[in-house]
Amino acid sequence: MQIDLVFPPFDYSVLVPEVGLPVLTANLRRGGFEVRQADWNVEFLVRELGRLSGPARLVERFPAGSVEEWREAAAQPSRLLTAIARALGWNPARPAGPGRPGRSGVDDSAADPFEPIRVIERRTQKSCHLRPHQILGDWREEFERLPSRWRDPRDFRSVVLAGLARWGARDPDFRARLLRLLQHLHFAPASYRMEDLLAAADRPDPLLDPFYAARLEALFATRTPRIFGIALWSPLQLAPALRLARSVRRLIPGAMLVAGGAWCSYAAPRLGAVPELFDRFDAVLPGEAETSFVALARAATEGQPVAGLPGVVDREAALAGRTSSPTPRPLEAIALPEYDDLPLDLYPERKLILRLARGCYWGRCAVCSHVLPETNRHHASPKEARLTKGHLRALAGHIRRVGERHGIRQFTTADNLVSPGVMQQLCELNRREGLGFTWDSLARFHREYDLEFCRMLVAGGCTRLDLGLEVADDAELRRIHKGLQLETALRGLRNLHRAGVGVMVFVLDYPGLPPEALERTLEWLAEHRELVPAVSISRFHLACGTRPWREPDALGIRPVPGRDRDLNVFDLEYTAESALDDAAFAALVRRHADRLPLGGFVYGGEERGE
Repeated sequence: MQIDLVFPPFDYSVLVPEVGLPVLTANLRRGGFEVRQADWNVEFLVRELGRLSGPARLVERFPAGSVEEWREAAAQPSRLLTAIARALGWNPARPAGPGRPGRSGVDDSAADPFEPIRVIERRTQKSCHLRPHQILGDWREEFERLPSRWRDPRDFRSVVLAGLARWGARDPDFRARLLRLLQHLHFAPASYRMEDLLAAADRPDPLLDPFYAARLEALFATRTPRIFGIALWSPLQLAPALRLARSVRRLIPGAMLVAGGAWCSYAAPRLGAVPELFDRFDAVLPGEAETSFVALARAATEGQPVAGLPGVVDREAALAGRTSSPTPRPLEAIALPEYDDLPLDLYPERKLILRLARGCYWGRCAVCSHVLPETNRHHASPKEARLTKGHLRALAGHIRRVGERHGIRQFTTADNLVSPGVMQQLCELNRREGLGFTWDSLARFHREYDLEFCRMLVAGGCTRLDLGLEVADDAELRRIHKGLQLETALRGLRNLHRAGVGVMVFVLDYPGLPPEALERTLEWLAEHRELVPAVSISRFHLACGTRPWREPDALGIRPVPGRDRDLNVFDLEYTAESALDDAAFAALVRRHADRLPLGGFVYGGEERGE
């Protein structure tokens, strides 16, 4: 049986291949199925929008305008982008629509198209990683190659394209900001309610439609799949994925369309409220889908019904509330990822992913938006867990293979938390086998981070740890059940610094955090700037299924009722009397910005990168 798996546009935060698709590909192949995988997200971002062909087709959408007005607008990057936003339909006097995101009281009448965009980015948590995408080509050279009709100085389209070529070459932020405009004004829905997503998905698009048509024609030229799987990692991909599903259904009506990925796992409690989703997909696979997808494929091969299979959610199961994730297999039993067919040269970072643990062995933080407690309680790797000898041998073979085949020896971990004991195993494996790879990971502050341990990390290839501090206040750390004392964090930072391990420290503004505690945290970070090469400051997001969603009283929040059809499941709307508004938060952080080692963070929705 032929299976095609696609990671669709439009998610500009992806820096490396999302591991779900390569892992699923490897496990389906182990089950005897023919599988092709494709990352159309990075292809669309870099190959399609990165060249002038995308902007040229974009400009064809613009209503005819005065050449002089466009020439005046094209004199400055910000004015050109604002003019493009207006041509795409942005109306500064028009609200973002019913159910529009935000608890911030943002003034939608502001004459800045990026202000409503920042509100959406705060909701989708996807504003940090656009800049590293390396866009192909020189727009000035592409402009010169265009037919003469596009280079007539009396044509407003020529003026716009000339401005794009000029600022795309000169301004390092211009292309990133243009991609933001395209995302939020060209592809994004009015809201993440199901009806608005479907409206956006069914709207013809002169950029996305030709891209899909060409890719699907090439994909189906040799053979058509029996199953077409679409991986959803972010809400930003929903409308493009729904449009892709409709296109596939029209081309191959007999194919089974399946959705999976992180979004499906968090959205599982809401699937019964959006039965229209199953007009586009035959099944949704929440959780780790290796086992459930193989079972689904085998049933389809044998002509058996897929309804009722563990971990397979169809319309009937969703309406009945049967949306639980399947029991995951031990990590060592899961085939390691295969990256063939993926354009590894297009990703901003030449780095691949290792899985060393499952879930979070702490799992008690009252502010966490990343862990699903029910799944975590039963399946997280405990802190004392160690990788088996067989798993370590498999990892060594995998690292060698991807190094030889793809020339990549840098890795990051796809884990909520990696314990000190597993880190030690990874370092020992690297030294013992002479693998010569480097790695970074999410981690937790621990007493184990003495100087000897930190030097062992460096010798074993560790280049950076990303550590969650959240707040530099012991009383607040106790209140949010962080299980950490500030003294432990400071001692660990000193030892990591002395050993030469890079560090990113996460700080979180959450409901109930007194402004003075946040200010003390920023002052503490500024005082210890030499120990912390990078800081990420973010705001609390209410994610479906997480501990704050299940226990909102702990933070004094109230989810907004009647929003079961809101599918931005990583940032649901809520009210909280004690939360800072966006303007106050941004003002507070700005006061300390010049003293902080800002390695890429968002305050009030505005990005500051490295």
